[in-house]
Amino acid sequence: TLVAVLPQLGEFDSAEYCELLVAAEDALAEGGVDLRVIGIGDETAAKNFCAFVGLDPAKLRIDPRGDLHRELGVRSGPNWTIPDEDDGDLRPAATAWLNYLAMCAGIGAPGTLREILRGYFGDKKAHLV
Repeated sequence: TLVAVLPQLGEFDSAEYCELLVAAEDALAEGGVDLRVIGIGDETAAKNFCAFVGLDPAKLRIDPRGDLHRELGVRSGPNWTIPDEDDGDLRPAATAWLNYLAMCAGIGAPGTLREILRGYFGDKKAHLV
């Protein structure tokens, strides 16, 4: 089984990566590899994400609070929180996106901004795949 652990389901890299996995699903199945995907989000995000990338919803598991990600020790940004005055239903998602965007800017995740820029502008030293 190939398990892909993604960040937020609405994030571009998650969508692009899953589009590639979906395109390779037949080859994976021929090789006896079952695909499973885990991402941060809720039921609505999961439904929209699967529709957008063409992923079978049965292959996706959601981690609403990012518990798996914390257990794996992946970077989560600066761990800022949204004040409690916010609507309780929006707070977890807003906190997750705040930390994700801060991490993309390089706050609380050294090297992230360099890698993002390398993805946009290319790397002439990188080996071609």
